[in-house]
Parts: sequence; structure tokens; C-alpha cells
Amino acid sequence: SLPNLEKLPPMEVSSGGVAITFGLQKGWHINDEAPSTLALFDADKKLVAAYDLAAIKKGVYTPRLFPGKPFRLQGTLYYCEEKAGAQCLIKSFDVELRAGDGKKEIVLPLN
Repeated sequence: SLPNLEKLPPMEVSSGGVAITFGLQKGWHINDEAPSTLALFDADKKLVAAYDLAAIKKGVYTPRLFPGKPFRLQGTLYYCEEKAGAQCLIKSFDVELRAGDGKKEIVLPLN
């Protein structure tokens, strides 16, 4: 199971692919020293795409998503406040993506 899991409602997204960004409050950043990951699975639970820390920081964009069967986006992100001795937090996501004429960009809220 994923730590500190936030289950989000299913999201209608563009079948042409979707940009995924992360909602961080000002003064917070993705932790460079922690193993943040994000993965996209098809309806048969087969890995479609995996994103490591570098990809997450650069910007995540899914491949084309074919309508009909749902996809699942899962991951765990580590983020910290930008000050000396600040605590770092962890949040995991598990969200169903439904491809069609939906959003071309989604934001996953961290804090």
C-alpha cells in the first residue's frame, strides 16, 4: 500500500495525453534526496509509463491514452518546506484517469 494515500475522484482527461503538475504552496519544493515516483497503469494493471524524480521535477506528460478502459495513476512524492531544518512530508496518489475529451492538464495537490 502507498503511504499517506490520497484517493482522488476519477478524472476525465484528454486521450491525446495529459500534463501532470503538482500543487505546492509557495515556499515548498519536491525533495531532491527522496525517491519520488509516479506510474501510469492500464486497465490490466500493466505499466504504461514510469516517472522518476528528474521527470517529476521537469514535468510529467503521459503518452496517448486510448478511450474505453480506465488508466490508473499512482505515485508517492516527498516534499519539503524551503527553510533550514524544515520537516519533509510525503503524499501518495491513486487516481483513475478516463480518456476522452477531458482535461489536457491536471494538478495533484500536495499541500
